[in-house]
Amino acid sequence: MSHPFDATLKELVRRYPLDWLAGLGLSADQPVRLLNADLATVSTDADTVLGIGDPLSSVVHIEFQSSRDASLSRRIMIYAAWVLIGMRVPRSTLKAFQEAMAMVDLRESSTYQLILEEGLAEGIAKGIKQGMEKGMEKGMEKGAAEGLRLMLLQIGTRRFGLAPDAVRESIQAVDNVARLRRLGDRLLDVATWQELLDTL
Repeated sequence: MSHPFDATLKELVRRYPLDWLAGLGLSADQPVRLLNADLATVSTDADTVLGIGDPLSSVVHIEFQSSRDASLSRRIMIYAAWVLIGMRVPRSTLKAFQEAMAMVDLRESSTYQLILEEGLAEGIAKGIKQGMEKGMEKGMEKGAAEGLRLMLLQIGTRRFGLAPDAVRESIQAVDNVARLRRLGDRLLDVATWQELLDTL
């Protein structure tokens, strides 16, 4: 959730990223840049994400808080996952992040013990793990489907000319990756858009 002070703090980090890193006890002997951390796919967005190195070697997420927030740990993990997905990191990196999050035992934190009861903590941890697994899987499938639809329309346009609106709508309505792959296989065997759609 954005607050009035967010814009000012974000602007200060944007102008003086090295000073902020130094204030956090981090040194950067490589180039530092503000990464696009707009997480519009979730209900809120990360305050500031800095990238260190070119190519990127480290990411620093700065989250400003004006008061105690019991859900901060959970939100930080969700933001981290979305930042990694937004950066289009390899699936193996996302898997490693997921495994690392499974090893984090927040119960050792005294703040955590004051905020949550044991049963609630276990439920949240399981929910985050399951949600991240399902979310990453669904996101990757959605991305694959979008890529296949784009490929069908691009290659089809070269073969048959510009697709009529009805054809575009029909192709855009297909969410099943296996069906889209079958359409891709048929694309070189048919002579018209209509013949391709007949295989739906």
